[in-house]
Amino acid sequence: MKLAVPVAPLVIMGGREPQPLPMILSYEPNRDPYAVTLALSRDPSLAWLLGRELLRDGLTAEVGAGAVRVAPSADFLALGLSCPCCGQPVGLTFFRQPIAAFVELVFRLVPEGRESDRLDWSDLDEVLS
Repeated sequence: MKLAVPVAPLVIMGGREPQPLPMILSYEPNRDPYAVTLALSRDPSLAWLLGRELLRDGLTAEVGAGAVRVAPSADFLALGLSCPCCGQPVGLTFFRQPIAAFVELVFRLVPEGRESDRLDWSDLDEVLS
C-alpha cells in the first residue's frame, strides 16, 4: 500500500524569488513505516526521507536540527532542508492543513508504536542462521 498526495510548496533556494514546486508527499508503510518521502514530481529520484514523527511534531512546534528543520505557523508549515545534489539550504513553505491531514492519515494507517509490525524480518533470519 502506498499513500501519495501532490503538494506544491513555495521553494526558496539560493536567494532566488520563491517559486511553486510540484512535489509528491508519500508514505509506504511496508517499505519504511517510520518515514515519509517528499519528492519532486518531475524527478522522483530527487527526494528527501523525513521521519513521520518529525513532521507530526513540526505541525505544533519548531523541531529538527542540522539538515532538517520544521516550523509551524497558523496557516503554513516551513521546512528547511539541505539539497541532496548540491548541499545548499532549501526552504519549502506548505499550506499547513493538507500536511496535517496527510500526517493524521499516516498515523491512522500505522499507529505510533506499531511500526515494527510492518517490517519484514525474514532477511534478518537468513543472515543470523
